[in-house]
Amino acid sequence: ESNIVSVAFYDRRNDPVDNLLFEYFQVTSPDGGATWLPNVRVSDVQSPVVAANNLATCYHGDYDTHIQIAGAAILQWADDRNGNADTFSDIVALGTDFLVIPGQASLDVCAPQPVTVDLDVLQFNAFAESVTLASNAWPAGLTAGFSQNPVTPPATSQLTISGTGGAGFGSFPLNVTGTSAPSNIVQDADLTLNVFTQTPPQPTLTAPADGATDVGLTPALSWNAATEASTYTVEIATDPAFTNIVFQTTSTSTDATPGSSLASSTEHYWRVRATNICDTSANSTVFSFVTEALPGDCPLGTSLSSLFTDDFEAGAGGWTTGGNGDTWEIQTASAQSGTQAFQADDVAQISDQYLISPLIALPAAADPLNLLFWTRHIIEPNGSNCYDGGVLEISTDGASTWQRLENEIELEAYDGVVNDGFDNPISGDNAWCGTREWTRFVVDLTAFAGQNARFRFRLATDSSASREGWYIDDVSIATCDTSDIFSDGFESGDTTAWQISFP
Repeated sequence: ESNIVSVAFYDRRNDPVDNLLFEYFQVTSPDGGATWLPNVRVSDVQSPVVAANNLATCYHGDYDTHIQIAGAAILQWADDRNGNADTFSDIVALGTDFLVIPGQASLDVCAPQPVTVDLDVLQFNAFAESVTLASNAWPAGLTAGFSQNPVTPPATSQLTISGTGGAGFGSFPLNVTGTSAPSNIVQDADLTLNVFTQTPPQPTLTAPADGATDVGLTPALSWNAATEASTYTVEIATDPAFTNIVFQTTSTSTDATPGSSLASSTEHYWRVRATNICDTSANSTVFSFVTEALPGDCPLGTSLSSLFTDDFEAGAGGWTTGGNGDTWEIQTASAQSGTQAFQADDVAQISDQYLISPLIALPAAADPLNLLFWTRHIIEPNGSNCYDGGVLEISTDGASTWQRLENEIELEAYDGVVNDGFDNPISGDNAWCGTREWTRFVVDLTAFAGQNARFRFRLATDSSASREGWYIDDVSIATCDTSDIFSDGFESGDTTAWQISFP
């Protein structure tokens, strides 16, 4: 409608020596492209061009966005200032004479207090006429006061809104106009005034119900709306005193969901409090819930008992390595706990690399009986399958023969089938591959209880391409200890440890 054309572009003009660092610029035309105003730099720092392996070589500009709204252009561009391809954006005011721009489009106030906001009167094309500010069709009772009026752009006037005590709770659209003299040009700005009249009461929790069990690891939390609340603070902790808060967020709705999984088989406590510009409510009554059990977890009332454990902090111990092209070694670049873990390279040639555990006696009476270990891996994938891959094997005959474990894997199953076109030693088998940050794996060893066993982590690679490789840490054989903390069957007749009380 205004006939203003806005163009944005990358430019290396401010790096004349190396001609590598770029910035983002904008230029506007107030007359439909007939003439152009001076270039304006939009980005605030110079940026290098960082090659991204998962993007096209010349990806800058592929997904840039540039749109116009009333009185402004919204620009979005690719910027590598932080060492990767981040997205940056900015809003740039557009006009041919002057514009009235509020510092905030939405204002909260606790009645009967007044509220203030800056009004920037922007100048375009050296426009220098006086501009008179005024409120336009405001609700009865609300009044406007301007710290400067009239103003000559560019200038800033502080708008004070009074009379909020008579407005009542609610949101009120407001309009402010600027009228120039003598040309009688009118520009306006819209604001929303949100009036609150009281501190919200404490919310009432609804789901999960207090004392709920088998709750998912990313539970959907909900509560009843509190009168005049604008936001809610949600907290989940693992203790009723909330000294160990594991999730906290602010929501404008009456529901929230943790963005990452909570600990499994764990009792959690949660609460909500409501806030508006007036104040914050008391915390809600605290509810508790118990999250669902995952493979390898112990039921509430029991504890994990390790029959064998090794975190590699003391070195290799009884672990050995071998195979073709073996690169397994203890390193300190990445570890699940402590500072050390075993790692093998995903090399760009055929290899079959072994990390073998010491001999471990698996007890016959343990139930459950699980192998637990933590893995981080970056192993060459093939779409949803694998080119290179890692597998877990067991031997119960002194390492004479090895059996691949697959159906026994209860948590984090193999990722896909190893491609058979490049001579990988385990081609055609299921294996782990792709990218996975430190993750706990659980393997059911019940079928091998009562035997002496060794375990072999086997990384097999094909004839091309390499990746970072496979990390192993915190390996353990565990069961659940069901020993009673306290027990009394009253068979002895001794009740001296017991007390009787009456109301």
